[in-house]
Amino acid sequence: MGQASAGLGISKPAVTKHLKVLEEAGVVSRTVRGRTHLLKLEQRSLREVSSWLDLHRGL
Repeated sequence: MGQASAGLGISKPAVTKHLKVLEEAGVVSRTVRGRTHLLKLEQRSLREVSSWLDLHRGL
């Protein structure tokens, strides 16, 4: 979590909590290798959000 929280100005537990919400929403996925947690943005989820925003921006 060190690299994910570096320079954000918030605590590691706060970053962990926010990442958990993003994981549950399918925006971020996590792979655990030993003690290392690799985080990945799920582009498909982001495209779906972007499409939804584009649609509603015009309304």
